[in-house]
Amino acid sequence: MEETKKTRRQPNDPQVRDRKSRARFVLVWLIAVLVILMLWMIVLSVVNMALKEYESVQPKYKAEEIFNDYFLTADAEKIVEYGSADISVFEKKSDAYNYFAGILGSGALSYQEVISPDSSVRMYAVAVNDITFGYFTVGTGTEETHLLKLKYPVLGSIAVNIKPTFGTSVFAPKNARVEINGIPADKSCIRGDDVVLSETEYFPKDDKAARTMVNYVINGLYSKPEVAVFSRDGKKYELVYDAVSGSYSSELALRTDYAEKYNAEILRLEEEKRRKEEEEKKRLEEEERKRLEISESIRTEYEPWIVEMSKQYNKFIYYPTTQALRDATKVYFKSGTDSYSYVTSSYRNWADYKVSSMDFSEIETSYYEWLNEGRTLFKCRITLNCNMNGKNTLTGETYPDTEYFAMTAYVDISGSKPLVTKLVTTEFDLQETAPKDPA
Repeated sequence: MEETKKTRRQPNDPQVRDRKSRARFVLVWLIAVLVILMLWMIVLSVVNMALKEYESVQPKYKAEEIFNDYFLTADAEKIVEYGSADISVFEKKSDAYNYFAGILGSGALSYQEVISPDSSVRMYAVAVNDITFGYFTVGTGTEETHLLKLKYPVLGSIAVNIKPTFGTSVFAPKNARVEINGIPADKSCIRGDDVVLSETEYFPKDDKAARTMVNYVINGLYSKPEVAVFSRDGKKYELVYDAVSGSYSSELALRTDYAEKYNAEILRLEEEKRRKEEEEKKRLEEEERKRLEISESIRTEYEPWIVEMSKQYNKFIYYPTTQALRDATKVYFKSGTDSYSYVTSSYRNWADYKVSSMDFSEIETSYYEWLNEGRTLFKCRITLNCNMNGKNTLTGETYPDTEYFAMTAYVDISGSKPLVTKLVTTEFDLQETAPKDPA
């Protein structure tokens, strides 16, 4: 048997050379791929760092930071210090703080970018609801990012504009002492010419100064002022306030003062007039008492029901309106009447004061009166104190509140149970039932 010999391929064998070439190619390809991947990772890392740097220098983030640090977490006193609040000599600094605190308490703080008059900065307006009271700007600082050398944004400026909203004028005698919030107003506050009142029988004939008036004008106040006017002998005049113009006048008090001093007859006539008016008032009250004399039989039978109806109606008025509350209340009212429609659909409690508990005191019913011959309809008056505990949803303050209830109920008892046909304020009821003047 012939022995088979294995032969070793020589280095210059073509097959050997091909295998070595393929191995070198694969190795080079792998190295190239690894190098490319490493370079790509480096590029991605650099791009990512550049994006982070670019994002970090955007003004909107600095604006949010400034708003949070300087406005959102600051109190009214701190925010006022950002601006230039001019405080009148007639007020305390706390008046400006309290005024601004009222603005802040009226809603949530917000900010938004507005057009800046300076192209080198971005401007943001700060507001409560629709009231814009401040601005801040975001500019470019000196600190740079590491990679792109972008400059970080910084706070540029803060401006808070708080303007006084109150002003007043005081029409007072020239020789009087005028005080605003307890501080005397000097003659520099006088505006315009002297006003000399026309002569009357009660002004002194030889003292023109006694009827000479001047106008004091006080502006730049953050709250409605306490105004006082004193005569030469220290008497405090009663002032007449005009809510439209925000002005005070002591002219009537001046005239009254001199009338009391120099015109005894006017005082006597006024006293006589007052006495007659008082007598007439008592006469009318006596007639009214007789006309509305309580029917004890009606009170005995229906007073408990009237009281329960009144309590339920007060619950309906002051508790947050729900369908269950409407249903519990409407059983006391006659369907088809305006009062029934008011309870079932018209009324809704939108008050910011949310009642948590309620009780009643000083409950009184009176002046029961039949309204028809068949005695199926009567009316009566109801008064009570509705004592509540609750919370103001705007301020978060919890406090008690007492409301006085005084109404006249018209009740129909013709059916199986009494039902209210009309519920009106007693004052309105008295006006409607009062005898009409034939003239």
